[in-house]
Amino acid sequence: MRMKVDVVNIFTGLIERVDVGKLELRVSVYGILIEDNAVLVSVHPKGKGKYNLPGGQLEKGELIQECLTREFMEETGLVVKLGKLLTVREGLVKFGVDGQAYQSILIFYEVERSGGELGVNVNHEDSAKCFFAPINPETENKLMLVFKDLIKSNR
Repeated sequence: MRMKVDVVNIFTGLIERVDVGKLELRVSVYGILIEDNAVLVSVHPKGKGKYNLPGGQLEKGELIQECLTREFMEETGLVVKLGKLLTVREGLVKFGVDGQAYQSILIFYEVERSGGELGVNVNHEDSAKCFFAPINPETENKLMLVFKDLIKSNR
């Protein structure tokens, strides 16, 4: 078993060596909502202008559908219906300079809007501003590292 692993900071892209014993397991679910050749993104307050996809950590006792529904409502104000499973990824990541390091499992679903209103009653620390960004190279370049190539590959 390895004693230290390389962990990438999702905001800066910098790599840091971390003791394996300090890693926490984190399972997260994200939704990709595409309408009119644009993808729903948010600008993460700590992300230095990088785009985030709606979603987040699965809470204990919570099912995937419940997690994604909750995260979309909190972050975007929208109600969504789960579509097909797109991919599952794993990574060793860290959030911010002094953040916790995680062994992260990321699950990505296609989602469809079924209600709500974009930006209404949104009060979430992870989403400063939600909007539909056109699917183009500029948007793809602004996506956080963990989301790179997901939008392009699902056009």
